[in-house]
Amino acid sequence: MTHRTRFTSWSRSALKRVKQAAILLPLLLASCLASSPPPLPSPSATPPAATPTFDFPTLVPSVTFTPPPSPTATVDIMAGLGSAIFDDNFSSDRGWQFQIFGAGGAGLIDGRYSLSVREPFSIAIASSPADWTQNGYLEVAAQAVLCSGNDEYGLVFRANGQGEYYRFSLNCTGEARLSRITVDGEHVLIPNTTTNSVFPGLLVDNHLGVLFEGENFKLFINGSEVLSAHDRVLQTGGTGLFVRTRQSGQTTALFDEFILRPSSPAPTATAAPPS
Repeated sequence: MTHRTRFTSWSRSALKRVKQAAILLPLLLASCLASSPPPLPSPSATPPAATPTFDFPTLVPSVTFTPPPSPTATVDIMAGLGSAIFDDNFSSDRGWQFQIFGAGGAGLIDGRYSLSVREPFSIAIASSPADWTQNGYLEVAAQAVLCSGNDEYGLVFRANGQGEYYRFSLNCTGEARLSRITVDGEHVLIPNTTTNSVFPGLLVDNHLGVLFEGENFKLFINGSEVLSAHDRVLQTGGTGLFVRTRQSGQTTALFDEFILRPSSPAPTATAAPPS
């Protein structure tokens, strides 16, 4: 009886200690985990040094100096010419002869010579009273008053009695042209050509000039040589003015300062040497 009581008492005591151990063990483990130091971070590779960044300034293009073109000297065509053999400023009627193929008219208006045609495909020609010449320089100040499209106006030279002549013209768009007119029609030596020497617009003077020597022709506008041509068909003749319409109904031009000069100065007379 005593032995069983002791055993029972020990068994209860041992069971109590097992229960206490079962309760304390999780608490001790939790305490150990809480008090353990955190793991150290694993070493990593040293980061590369930062590459310095440079802000390059925006390049401003420098101004390149371009020298201006050297001025081209205008050829003084008057230097090689003789004195005027005919000069008309149209202050009075000096005997110009007028021809019209179509409808039109001619006359002096305020110190200028007026030529006008009033039908499509018509032409008016005014022949100067100057003597015929083979070689020379002819010039006039021409001004379009009514003009459009390919209507044209300008100079006539080497005009013979068969209705043949050369004509140097401007059309109403500012293009220059040189033609030979014969009994079989118009032969274009220089087609309509744009030049920078023409002053555009109506009621503006353009000085037209032609130097004709043998078969060689040089054309001038406002003092500048613009075109050249060669032709040997017509050798000599008279000079004058013309106006022509193509498809428009009317063209009128005014002319002033009509001048004809020989292409070379006349030889100077020298006294005979003493005997």
